[in-house]
Amino acid sequence: MIANYGAVGGGHYNAVSGAFGTIAGGGPSDLGNPTTSNNRVYDDYGTVSGGGGNSAGSDDGDPTVSVAATVGGGVDNGASASFATTGGGSGNATTGYGATTGGGTGNSASDNYATIAGGTTNLAAGANASVAGGKSNTAAQRSSAVAGGESNTAAGAFSTIGGGYINQVTANYGTVPGGANNHVGGAYGFAAGYQAQAEHQGTFVWSDSAPGAFASTGPDQFLIQAAGGVGIGTNAPVQPLTVDGNAAILSSGQLAARGVYTNTIPELQKPSAIDSAGSYIYVTSSATNTLTIIDISDPDDPGAVGVTTSGLHGPIDVQVAGGLAFVASEQNDSLVILDVSDPSRPESVGSSNRLLAKPQAIHVSGNYAYVASYGEDYSGINDGLAIFDVSDPAEPLNLGFSDTYLDG
Repeated sequence: MIANYGAVGGGHYNAVSGAFGTIAGGGPSDLGNPTTSNNRVYDDYGTVSGGGGNSAGSDDGDPTVSVAATVGGGVDNGASASFATTGGGSGNATTGYGATTGGGTGNSASDNYATIAGGTTNLAAGANASVAGGKSNTAAQRSSAVAGGESNTAAGAFSTIGGGYINQVTANYGTVPGGANNHVGGAYGFAAGYQAQAEHQGTFVWSDSAPGAFASTGPDQFLIQAAGGVGIGTNAPVQPLTVDGNAAILSSGQLAARGVYTNTIPELQKPSAIDSAGSYIYVTSSATNTLTIIDISDPDDPGAVGVTTSGLHGPIDVQVAGGLAFVASEQNDSLVILDVSDPSRPESVGSSNRLLAKPQAIHVSGNYAYVASYGEDYSGINDGLAIFDVSDPAEPLNLGFSDTYLDG
């Protein structure tokens, strides 16, 4: 059957019932039932380019309802709304106005301007919703999107899922970039990793591979579960949060102390400097000529584990690096290096007083130590910066000295 101005270019058992409709070729998808599995154009201006068992338009007896629908080819595909398009594949249904299904199998683009690029058994059921591919993914609300993966559901308006497995976004503007079993239930939320749950508005939740859900507890939170630690400026965190570089805390509120370690032991008198490494802090005390090592693995209950006076007289600054503590010792004009690899038994391994006078500060970078001195008897002699090669801690070697632009 061919309607007014319709055209069938070839094939077998093809039927055009819409004016200006076109079937280029092809035929039935089931040769045993050729009259029910043939290519059909039901509405005006519809097109089927080829394949078998494809239909353009809706079989409702009115050829003006679903005009200009197009099926490119494939088998048993349908484009049943005005300006709907199915490119190919098998068993795809494009039922939304201006919607598109590119290909794949068993996909359905059922709302206005919805799009499915491919994959299998995907559903784009919201206006302007899109599924790029994958399997059994659903974009169920207005302008929601699923890029791929399997069994993901974007059920909030303007929600997004990048991929992964069994991820869900049920709130508007929520995002899951990937991973598995993540859920966003709060507007503008973000969940990533494994079993992360952003259940409140504006929350960001990232969860590692640990079993069990990691969920937000209130709005506008930024939560991270990382058993291996969080590193900023480093890929080898040694604490739950490790920052390599400068950091600033800006707050109009007050900081609340947790564990407090006071001078209940005599070594902590007139503490002059502090540094940290791992779960230990290192405190110099100029009044007692000591370096005290305190275990802070339990911040609520810090405890001293080691103390030494070896080579120290008026220690005023300390930096710890590579299992060594570098101390500027003011009263004996020395750079003192101590082995603190065993925090319970710190031991002096080397020292130097070359071109040092009343050293005030120290910085260590790589194999070099930089020591700033105030000057002998505060007279300006050796008032400057001394540089040491500390690649052999037992024999620190002075490499140079500068007092240019340095005065006190």
